[in-house]
Order: sequence, then C-alpha cells, then structure tokens
Amino acid sequence: MKITTEKKSYELVNSLWIILNLFFGFTSFISFLYIGYRAKSKKWTICGVLYSIPVIIYIFMGKIYKGNEKVAIYLTIIMFLTSTISIIHGLLVRKEYLIRIETIKLKNNEYKGEIKKLNINSADIKHLIKIPLISRKKAEKVLKYRDDNGDIKNLNEIQKLLKLKTYEVERLKYLVEL
Repeated sequence: MKITTEKKSYELVNSLWIILNLFFGFTSFISFLYIGYRAKSKKWTICGVLYSIPVIIYIFMGKIYKGNEKVAIYLTIIMFLTSTISIIHGLLVRKEYLIRIETIKLKNNEYKGEIKKLNINSADIKHLIKIPLISRKKAEKVLKYRDDNGDIKNLNEIQKLLKLKTYEVERLKYLVEL
C-alpha cells in the first residue's frame, strides 16, 4: 500500500536516510537528526542526540583505554546494541516520516499541480481507496458508517472509525473535505 500521494520512487528517495542506520551505529544519529530537521520533529532530533552519545563515548573511551581489551569489548557491545536499536527504530518511523514530510509539503502548497480534495461524504469506494493509507477494508467501513449514521461531520469521527494516528489525520485535512 502506498504511504503518500506521490510515486513509489518519491517514497524510496525520501527513505535513503535509512542507509545511514546500517553503518553499525556510527551514523544513525545523523539520520535521526536529518529526519528530525526535515519533518520538524523534536522527538527524532532528541533521538539523534541520544544516538550520538554512544558514538562519542566509543571514540573518547577508546582513546583513553587504548589496549584495554575489557573496555573494548564493552564499547563494542554498546555500539552493537545502539546500532540494532537505531536500525529497528528507523524502519519503524519511516512511514510516519514520509507522511509528515508530505503533510508539510501540502501545508506549504509545494505541489506543482493542484491537489483536489475528495469529499468523504459523497465519495464511492473507488475514490476512497485512492487516498493513501485507506485500504478497501477501511473504505468499506467509511461507507457502512455513512449508511448507518449519515454524513461524517469532522475528522475526529474518521480518526476514531479508522483508528488513524494524529499525524495521519493531520495529512487528511489537506486531502479530504467534509
């Protein structure tokens, strides 16, 4: 399932930062600082700072205790654990990152073509499934909800109905109308 309204190549290009996580923890902090900056997310910036601490410790402690095998083993274990955590963390936040940068793009009117909003109260299943992250099953839920309860009045109803996260609803503001 597509995550954004863009082509798959857009999603791949904007996911290249994950490669920095694969260098055993030494560059994972850079990738989180990068996505924190791009997505204007304090939590990812803080993660970038936290992921830099083991790297700094590894560099300085390695120089201070050069030749001490026990310290080298502990530092290697710390770097391995940090690397593993950051790789998993990077893969887990990719979807949210792509949605957040698309939301920023929508908010700042940075799309070349006009984004036509879809009226969620009159759209059929064929149109609903064109909204990123709205699967056929979720589209059917929207249709059933509309049949049972009438028009959807606000995005909170959609959030509860489809169990969407806040950042997903933020993007929907720019893609749908009620």
